[in-house]
Amino acid sequence: MNSIIVTVAKALQRVVNEKADELAKQTGFIQRVRKITGSNFVKTLVFCFLQNFTPSVEGIVRSGVSHELEISAQGFHKRFNEEAAELMKEVLNEALKQMIEAQNKVAIDVLSLFTKVCLSDCTVINLDDSLHKLWAGTGGTGNTSKAALKIDTCLELKTGRLQCGLLPGKHSDNRSPLANAEFEKGCLRIQDLGYFNLERMKAQADRGEYWLSRYQINTSVFDLHGEKINLVDFLFKLKQAGVYQYECEVVLGVNSQLKARLLLWRLPGEASGRARAKMKENAANKGRVPTKESLALCDWKILLTNATPELLEFKDCFLLYSVRWQIELLFKLWKSHGKLAISNSENPWRNLCELYAKFLALIVQHWLVLTGFWHVPERSLVKAGQLIREQSSRLAVCMNNLDALVSFLTDLSHRFNIGCRMNKRKKHPNTYQQLIDGYEFS
Repeated sequence: MNSIIVTVAKALQRVVNEKADELAKQTGFIQRVRKITGSNFVKTLVFCFLQNFTPSVEGIVRSGVSHELEISAQGFHKRFNEEAAELMKEVLNEALKQMIEAQNKVAIDVLSLFTKVCLSDCTVINLDDSLHKLWAGTGGTGNTSKAALKIDTCLELKTGRLQCGLLPGKHSDNRSPLANAEFEKGCLRIQDLGYFNLERMKAQADRGEYWLSRYQINTSVFDLHGEKINLVDFLFKLKQAGVYQYECEVVLGVNSQLKARLLLWRLPGEASGRARAKMKENAANKGRVPTKESLALCDWKILLTNATPELLEFKDCFLLYSVRWQIELLFKLWKSHGKLAISNSENPWRNLCELYAKFLALIVQHWLVLTGFWHVPERSLVKAGQLIREQSSRLAVCMNNLDALVSFLTDLSHRFNIGCRMNKRKKHPNTYQQLIDGYEFS
């Protein structure tokens, strides 16, 4: 029997059955015996949202019949209170503790160079201002909010292991627990600039971890003889000499003295123009004007890594950094397809309950993909999610029977191979095509 299927089945039952009932009492959601329990409340929400991420309360209570919960829409609506939100948060946290990964790793040569390949980033969900004491945001005007929830996320590409933590929206990405977590020797961390920290990167290198990052503007760069490099002038000379690709060893930071490879790839005119426009837009959103120096850097893709050329060739560095887009696609899956930030109610506690329940449903959806589809390079998480929604009613009725649940997951793992793969694209190749065929497409 496939061990990952049994692992997922047991984790599902433990979280939405045993832990849900236990946490319902601890949070005060259940104070005396009644027809609504922690487990049937949680399962009603989770499996309803797994099928339809924007249901009415009537749709939610119809879903409850599968979990032996028969209640009126008005009665269920009354249960959306602070205790219910606390219950859903604690059950979600219990799910996030489960370190589940695919049994079979995805077979792509460039990924196999490392023990793990980890993508890290955060995404923010704005909340009703009344919730600011629970989840403090960054403000309250424009694109900011007095209340916001930040999801600290790390996706491991080879096995699909997903690590997430819930943080207040005002929490700095650079200080997130996953940014500071210690990973195993030989892993590769592909990080956005929100995680750029020379002292931390030096500690990671000392532990035997590898990292790949964009260059952070205003970071001091020195040659191996200790002479400071004026990067703008240096890039201008390369451009004048007709150089398109270049790399050298450098030392980063006045105090950190972190050795790294500096990798430079000159962009075509259209791409550099888009980069400048984006930089100006981002600066304007923050009430700033970009400097001439920072605009000059837009002619190049600039990466830094501590991986040696023998381990990771020049083009493979740019190929792997382009894979960082996968975590942005994961966030898009959660927000656009999973409707994570959308609620039909003006009740802030219902909004919060729904947010936790939807995220829990998305975590369950991810686990299901790990049972038999993650190893497929051309997998489509969008199509896999559609299949899971189609089969979610079958899943719901299996939750109290381990044998039936294992049987369902086995069947589902086979169904993933039918109609759940990405189509090949010639003009704009998918990430898996680039990983297999190389970075010539980009």
